[in-house]
Amino acid sequence: MTNFMAIFGIAISVCGIVMGITGLTFSLFMHRTSARFKRFFKYYYIALILYGAFGLTAGVLFGLPPEGLRLFSMGALFLEYLLSSVTPLLFTLFLVTHFKNEEKSELYLPISIGLWSTYVLLLTMAQFTILFYSVDSNNHFDRGALYPALLVPILLISLVNFIAVINKKKLFSGKELWIFVCSSLIPIACAGLQMIYEHIPVILLGSALCGYLMLLYQIQDQKEKFEKETEKVARQQISIMTLQMRPHFIFNTLTSIYYIIESDPAKAQDTIENFTSYLRQNFTLVAQEGLIDFDQELEHTKAYLAVEKVRYEKLLFVDYDITCHSFALPPLTLQPIVENAVKHGVDPELNPMHLLIKTFKNPRGYYIVVEDNGPGYDESAPSTDQKGHIGLKNVRYRLGSICNGTLTIAKGNQGGTKATIFIPANIDKAN
Repeated sequence: MTNFMAIFGIAISVCGIVMGITGLTFSLFMHRTSARFKRFFKYYYIALILYGAFGLTAGVLFGLPPEGLRLFSMGALFLEYLLSSVTPLLFTLFLVTHFKNEEKSELYLPISIGLWSTYVLLLTMAQFTILFYSVDSNNHFDRGALYPALLVPILLISLVNFIAVINKKKLFSGKELWIFVCSSLIPIACAGLQMIYEHIPVILLGSALCGYLMLLYQIQDQKEKFEKETEKVARQQISIMTLQMRPHFIFNTLTSIYYIIESDPAKAQDTIENFTSYLRQNFTLVAQEGLIDFDQELEHTKAYLAVEKVRYEKLLFVDYDITCHSFALPPLTLQPIVENAVKHGVDPELNPMHLLIKTFKNPRGYYIVVEDNGPGYDESAPSTDQKGHIGLKNVRYRLGSICNGTLTIAKGNQGGTKATIFIPANIDKAN
């Protein structure tokens, strides 16, 4: 049984080392983390590696013949015990960094440092007395009567961390809170178990588990930051595309207004009003975040189509079948699809294009269908003008990332193109 426990203890030490090396490697290559957090994770995993290394050294030495090894065993054990207190203290520092500028957050670190200093004092005293622990002449480890008292400061540091996490839980996301609560409770439980189990390095096992949780936190943090950066880039692409609208669209619209201003002033006024509304809404929606009412997006689309109708009076016909309004969607979702349909479907050499915009609802969610009888549009085909492709890709990405929606492009029922937008039913109407 003793040999088995010794091997088990060595295995735990190896796990601690491997976990530390894995976390350190990941930390060194993090690109979306502030310098202070990156520095914390580096020190945290270095401490875990050293903790596991000295735990492994002590475990091996205690299994060897005693000749000349007693002092080495005591030294390895001292460093192992010392490092067992470093990871909880570093975690306090990490939390305080999270609490920057928060009231009363400055108290947690001094309390933990005071407890850690007490632990170091007790550990130093343990080298000169057998009250805490001892290594006899046969190179065997024995606990003293006050051994549990040696572990109390470590337990209290972890308790301080747990109280800090609970008191400042509003600062964390759900996943962060779960990780940080576990990272505080595991050392508390392990310190309590270590008071009972002599031959198993329970605290080291707990430190390895906390190292794994810290790695999960880093991965989650990197993932969230990557998604935010991707969303930001997508929005910037949309902004650039909007601010750099095709010059010929503006030119043709102004030219149309110029030619009808004398023959039909009322129509010219309507066109200017629609064109102004289109521009105003375009710039407004570019800056909009989150979801907007479908009616707002539909109004923007109608303003765009009203402008195009001036140019393509006998070539473009639009029908609406709007059976539901009360849902939300990302801004600039419908209008780019309609613009894409007009761009690829209206041709003076072809028959007039009929465009249908309809909405309907089923138990799964809301659907917007844009269908035309044009020549058809293959999204995957090469194009000399890639703006349409980029626009559809941006629409599809924002649907998926903002509301878990989808965009599908397919051949229409009677030729042409059919674009279908799906919005899940659990997406409420925008506030």
